[in-house]
This record gives sequence, structure tokens and C-alpha cells, in this order.
Amino acid sequence: MEPDNQLLTAPSSTGNRPMIGWVLICGLVWIWMNIFFSPPKPVAKPTTPAGAPTDPAAPADGKGPAAVPPANGGNGAPPIAPPVPAPANGAAPAAPAWVEPPPADLLLANDHVRVTLTNRGAGVKSVELLNYKGIDFKFPHRLLAEFETGHPAFTLRDLDGKAPLDKVRWAAEPTQPGTVTYRYEAPTGAIYQKIFRLRPSAKPEDRHLLSLTVVVSSRAPGPLPQRLEIEAAAGVDVETEPNRTDLIGHLGASTDGQRWRLIEATHPSDVAEKEKTVATDKAGWIAISSKFFAHVLVPETASEFTEFVFRVQAETALYDKAWKELAKGAPPGANEPAEVEARKRSRANLACALRFKPFELRPDEIRTFKLSSYNGPKSDEDLSAHIGLGLPFLLDFGWWGIISRFLLGILGFLHGLCGNYGWSIILLTFLVRACLFPLTRKSQISMFRMQKLQPEFASLKAKYGDDKQKFNVEVMKLYQENGVNPLGGCLPIFFQIPVFIGLYNALNYCIDLRQQPWLAWVTDLSAPDRLIHFSGTVFGQDSLHLLPLVMTATWFVQSWLQPKSPDPDQQQMQRTMQFMPVMFGLMMYNMPAGLIIYWMTSTCLGIAEQQYIKKVLLPKLG
Repeated sequence: MEPDNQLLTAPSSTGNRPMIGWVLICGLVWIWMNIFFSPPKPVAKPTTPAGAPTDPAAPADGKGPAAVPPANGGNGAPPIAPPVPAPANGAAPAAPAWVEPPPADLLLANDHVRVTLTNRGAGVKSVELLNYKGIDFKFPHRLLAEFETGHPAFTLRDLDGKAPLDKVRWAAEPTQPGTVTYRYEAPTGAIYQKIFRLRPSAKPEDRHLLSLTVVVSSRAPGPLPQRLEIEAAAGVDVETEPNRTDLIGHLGASTDGQRWRLIEATHPSDVAEKEKTVATDKAGWIAISSKFFAHVLVPETASEFTEFVFRVQAETALYDKAWKELAKGAPPGANEPAEVEARKRSRANLACALRFKPFELRPDEIRTFKLSSYNGPKSDEDLSAHIGLGLPFLLDFGWWGIISRFLLGILGFLHGLCGNYGWSIILLTFLVRACLFPLTRKSQISMFRMQKLQPEFASLKAKYGDDKQKFNVEVMKLYQENGVNPLGGCLPIFFQIPVFIGLYNALNYCIDLRQQPWLAWVTDLSAPDRLIHFSGTVFGQDSLHLLPLVMTATWFVQSWLQPKSPDPDQQQMQRTMQFMPVMFGLMMYNMPAGLIIYWMTSTCLGIAEQQYIKKVLLPKLG
């Protein structure tokens, strides 16, 4: 028993060994369980921030995106992400909720065009023409812009409303220089990509051409019906300026691949209920054209699009935008000048779109649509570079276009000699009047000879009275005896009409006259001259245009000096016509200065011709 007493009363250092053993056993069990029986850790799905690389070809070292290898045999298009296969049990894959990236703009530019892209709807926010100034003569002319906030151009629209393609922000993906790719995954399982490309402007055909590729693929297990529309432009800048009406309207053309045909031309007033749809089996292109510039959307395969859509933008939205810019917080009615100017800026604008031929997207299918967009001037040089796209249709000089283009060639030559388009117009008018002088001389001589017969004509009128048949017979005898052709004064004028119309159209639509100066106050030959700017409006006008007043005065003088007809009825008509210059002068008050210079010069030369024929040629002819 002694040993037991020793154990109880005098424990040694080995008495803690059982507890230490239990701790070691528990530690070994915990390590063993974590090594052999621990479940696999969940792997977090990587999220891609806006602008981060999403392509498999991006480098893994995090030093930046690698060059994206071209797909489809090296045609330069960025690769398309392969569709995700459906689960084996046939259930639809769970489409992850789209996480919108923050708002961001990207730029594409060459020496002629600057394109601002927005990730909202993967659209075009603006297109600026770097070689043309706006109406302020300072900044590049902005052809396309968001005339309604949040409504860019080149947006896709799902006509069934299943995907907010034009409202949601798309993710930008890295691609080659000069190319921007956007991507959006819809809740339906459809994947949309839009690839914008702007080429360097070394070639004339690449100066103003923006390429667009639309790619639609599917990760859904079943077919996805697609009814899509792509908006070409959400409005064009009509160079809004008081009393300027440069907007022409919508245009649509069809093609069979070789021949082009203009099938539609509309104006805002022609579009009922804000929208007009025109069916076509071969959509060549759709355009919005202003006086000097055009926006055109051209599909590569015409049969893939079946409808043109023409729209008028809401004037209310445009007015609200202008009011905010001008009134600067003032309540309605508190700033009358700003309100007047806002109404001038809120003229209805135009939008146009192409509707895809409806198609069904099968699982794992990829559909590609290629389009091109011309955004540039309506000049022969630029449009002729795209003759294969049918763009020369946009510059239409009317029936006498061949005469207009011939005269424009002469005008360009004269400008090369004197360096000013104002003086070139005057020289061109001299040349035209000189070429037409033989016809003018014949017409004027005939009219002056008829005027000399006025006494004989009056005696015949008194002799035969109401016997008009006998009177007309005697009048014709009088004409024959004196060698006067009653149509001699009309036929020469008739032959001059095509030349005058051709010259009129050439000067009216010649972009070379845009923002070209002449005299001190004439700073733009394509716009009315403004000698004095009014603080308000006078008879609906905000400025004094001097050249139309001078032109009206020359017209009145020419009408007063015209040879008088011996026929009393004709005399009454001539007295009435003497006041027509005043009416026409008012009608042409807001015409471009270049046209006014032409009419004014031509009228002055006509007066000089009249006096020369009357005082020099007629006495010689007897």
C-alpha cells in the first residue's frame, strides 16, 4: 500500500502524459480529415471589368492584350466566341445576368473623319468631318450626333422586345488598331457582336467609309427567332442657322448587284405619323441627305434586308435640348430671345433604319452581316470613288445634270486662275452670256422690230375692230412684209433655259462654294449674305441681305427697258410683269449669295446687251 500512498501524495512529472496524448491524437485526426476528406474549394467565376480582355488570345501574364488573330481565313475580322453547348438533359443554360460596364466612349479617326463610339447600344455618338468646318467656322462639321440624348446611330433594335439592344451598355473588346468590337449577351441566350472599322484615308474610297459587321450567335438549346432592325442615322446636322433650309430628306435605293435604282425620296412633311416603311426585296442603301453632306448605310448583301424605315424625330425633344442650352436655367417665358432661337433649332430632324429579313438562329449557329457607311461630302470626287455602291445618285443636278457638271468644271478652272469663287462665278457668267449672245441678239432684234410696228398694229386694230379672224390674217401679213417672226423672241429664250437651269443647279449644290468668301461681308457663298444683323426680327428676318435687294433693282430696270409689244393685250401683260421682279426678289431673299451673284451679273449683262442691240446693231440693220 505504500506505493499507492506515494502516488497520491507525491505525483511526478509524468502525470500529464495522458492529457498530452489526447491532444496529439486529436491533432492527428484533424490533419487527417482535412487532407483526405475535405470537399473541393469552390472556384469563383472570374468577372471581366469593362475594357478588359475577353478573348482567349489575350496573354496570361497580365501585361496587356495580344494581337487578335484574324478569323475566317485571315480576313481581318476579330474572332467570334464559340457558342456554349446546351446541357445534356436539354435544359436551357442559365444565362448569367448581364453586368453593364460603366459609360465609356471610344474614338476611331483618320485624316478625314473622327468617329466617337459609345457603349450605350454599341452605337455611334458622333461623326465629325475634319476637313469641313461647322457653321461657326471654327470646329469640324458634325454630320452625325445624338440629337436626342441617349439615342446614338447604328444601334440594333429587337423588334420583338426580347433584348434591350439599343438601351443596354455593351462591353468593349480589344481588337486590332482602327477597329472597335462590342459584345452583349442577351437573357434569351443570343450573343451579339458589333465590329466597327475605320481604314486609313490613303485611298479616296477609304476617306469617309466606316465598316460595320454584326455577328449574332446563340448559346440557347433551341432555335431563337430574330426580328432585328439597325438604325442608320438618328438625325443629321442640317447646319441649323436662321433661314437656312438645307435638309433634303431620306433616300432609299435598290440594287441587283449591278444596277442601282432610286426607289424612295422623302421629306419630313411626307412621313405621316412620324414613321414610314417601304418594302424592298433588295435593299441597296438607305441615306439621309442634307444639301452638301450625306450619311449612307450600305449592306453588303442586299437580300438580307427587306424594309426601309423613315422616321421624323420629335420636335419637342429637340426644342427641350435647345432650350436647356440657351436659357441656362431660366423658367419658360422668362427669356424670349432664347425661346425664339430654340424654336429655330427644333426643326424636325430625320432618322432612318434597315430591317433585317427575319431569321431563326439555330443552336451553335453564327450569322454575320456586313455593312458599310459613307459619311461625307456630296462631291463628285468623293461619291465617284464609291460608284460600285451607287452613291453618285446622291448628287442630283436634275435633267440638265450634264450641263451642270460641265459648268462646274469650268468654274473650277476659273477658280484656279483667280483664287476666289465669287469672282469665278462672275467670269463664268460672262462666258455663258457670251456663248448665248447670238441667240439673245436674235431674240432682242425680233422684239425691237415688233415694237417699231406698233403704229401699224394699232391702225389694224382700229380698222378691223371685233373681226379677230381678219385682224389676225392682216397682222401675219404685216409680219411677213417686215421680216418679223413673232416667235423669234421666244424660241431663243427657250433654248437658253437648259443652260440657265444647269448653271443654277450647279451653283446651288456645289459644295466648293460652302464657306467661301467674296467681299467683306460675304463670308459664305453657299449662304445668304448678311450685311447687318438685327437685334430682333424685322418682317420675319433677323438680318439685312444686300445682294438680293441689288438683284431685284437690276431685274426691275431690265423689265422696264424691255421692248414693248404693239399688241394692247401684250402691253397690259408687260405692265403687270414689270412688278414681278419685286415678288421674285422677296422669294429669293434667303437664297445663297453665290446664286444671287450669278443672277445679278447675268441681269446686268442682259441690260448691257439690250442697249448695245438697240443703239448699235439695230441702226446698222435698218
